[in-house]
Amino acid sequence: MFKKIDIFFKERIGINLDARLKNPQYWFMLIMAVIVPIAAYMGINTTDITSWSTLGNMLVEAIKNPYLLVMVVVNVYNATIDGTTKGFKDSQMMLNGETSTDLQHELEELREIIEEFKREE
Repeated sequence: MFKKIDIFFKERIGINLDARLKNPQYWFMLIMAVIVPIAAYMGINTTDITSWSTLGNMLVEAIKNPYLLVMVVVNVYNATIDGTTKGFKDSQMMLNGETSTDLQHELEELREIIEEFKREE
């Protein structure tokens, strides 16, 4: 089921959902995108959230507020999009599942080829 959802996001929307869900940084941004606007709107400090029921009540009250829901949706959108590309889609590197480590390895190989070419001249 998840594989079909991931393929849908990649092919139709242009987002590598699988890569995001495996990234702890994305989860942190997503949680903050939901909690921070709700807490700010309700005037709640972190010290006010002392139990799970308090947190649950805060989320239930937020669901009842259309303005707050829109703020949360906008924040989740901002946490999800790739800010380095035009529009909503991910970069080709992200869609292919490449990492900066892959690119660094390719760059190192390219440097070696260039050095070899220089020595041959």
